[in-house]
Amino acid sequence: PGGPTRRAALTTALVNRGAVLADLGRLTEARAAYDRAITLLEPLVDEVGRPEFRDDLAMAFVNRGIALADLGDLHAAMAS
Repeated sequence: PGGPTRRAALTTALVNRGAVLADLGRLTEARAAYDRAITLLEPLVDEVGRPEFRDDLAMAFVNRGIALADLGDLHAAMAS
């Protein structure tokens, strides 16, 4: 949805949402927010390749891995 800058803003909001949900202990919802951010960021990184988009993608992967580990899914966390 929208151009690269707009999509990047959406992914930032999703990663922030995931962090808040994780802090509240709502890990399944946090994982879903991170999954959505990753889904939007991967093509954005491929299309535009700006370093800050790569950094955002890395942060989403790290946060998703932490949420998965906290959910007890260590195998998925390591794969993330």
